[in-house]
Amino acid sequence: MENEVIQEATYLQFPRDESLQPDARSWEEVLWAVQLLLTNTHDRQTLVLDTINGLERLCFEYICRTQFDGNWGEKGFTAFQRGYDISVPEWERFLELLNRLRDQGMTVLSLAHQGIMAVPNPAGPEYTCFGPEMHKKTWAVTKGRVDAILFGQYNIVTLENDPKKKTKAKGGRERIIHTTQSASHEAKNRHNLSDIIYVSNESPAQAWADLEAAFQGKQNDQDEEQAQP
Repeated sequence: MENEVIQEATYLQFPRDESLQPDARSWEEVLWAVQLLLTNTHDRQTLVLDTINGLERLCFEYICRTQFDGNWGEKGFTAFQRGYDISVPEWERFLELLNRLRDQGMTVLSLAHQGIMAVPNPAGPEYTCFGPEMHKKTWAVTKGRVDAILFGQYNIVTLENDPKKKTKAKGGRERIIHTTQSASHEAKNRHNLSDIIYVSNESPAQAWADLEAAFQGKQNDQDEEQAQP
């Protein structure tokens, strides 16, 4: 990509060899792209990974290809969960590269598709909650290294609809971001954020501005009123 195009772009596509695809198609390309940011001089301040569960899949494919001759079956990657176990050190290597980027002053933002996670419960039955669509072993090492896990959804209220205690949902137009852990979702933050951040549904730019204001401690009075029980 020519310099003038990079300067005008709202996001950065790494300069690439003509033999490579526009998007990363292998784990090696992912590591190459991050190393490029670590070793080359640039003016970029934020790296967005879209999506981190997609990168996880590339990691699994790399391990399957290099350690199990491409065999995903019971005698290969999935045998006794061996593939997922072997993937963890490789994934940790990737996380360490991201940590080095952060040490250099870059913000690393990872997006993830929503999934349903099983939660072990020593005090009672296992239950499920919302979380990223990732394997539990790679997610376990990921969540311990990040400063914030933010869970975004539409604000939905359920009401009893009839004597049989069926429920009816209402709302679903107001965007909210959860910043603290609960039984229903994975979340955390080390930035002293409000438990819930209300973000605009008008445009992505305004939603981002609302999130940025929350990190800067500049939430407006309307958001604070909405957060009241």
